[in-house]
Amino acid sequence: MGDIAQDNLSPDEKTGICKLPQSKEEYALKASTQALIQKFQEQLPNRFNSNDEPTFTWTEKGKVKYEFEVVKLPNDTRLLQGFNPNRNDEQVLDAVLVPGQPPEILQCSIPLREIETLLDNQQSTRSTQAQTDKDTARQRQKQTQRKASKPEMQV
Repeated sequence: MGDIAQDNLSPDEKTGICKLPQSKEEYALKASTQALIQKFQEQLPNRFNSNDEPTFTWTEKGKVKYEFEVVKLPNDTRLLQGFNPNRNDEQVLDAVLVPGQPPEILQCSIPLREIETLLDNQQSTRSTQAQTDKDTARQRQKQTQRKASKPEMQV
């Protein structure tokens, strides 16, 4: 029994383990938050890459729900910070964006279901905005496309 108490982990390894999501819910939130940030980056590349207007909002039914700001650090790292203007600008998101790595989520208090709803909505709105008038034709196409496009799905 006595030799189990030995601790050979370095301080870095310990903090690494502490940073791992502690529960299934926390893991789901972290993964969804990373997907959300990646979606923001795809849809709003200018906000992340240029120096002008590094802010954007998440609106729901015409009301601003959250405000986000991209803060650029000198070493090519960016911070993405989210605030809730309806709660005295309480911080709801703090993430570090390092090029070529998944975003590191330091803090996220945006409810998971809100993130998932936004991710689902964004997927459907992006394709429908351009051709709302061709809905019936598209539904017929969709049935034939679904088979064809499956192998190309990139995850």
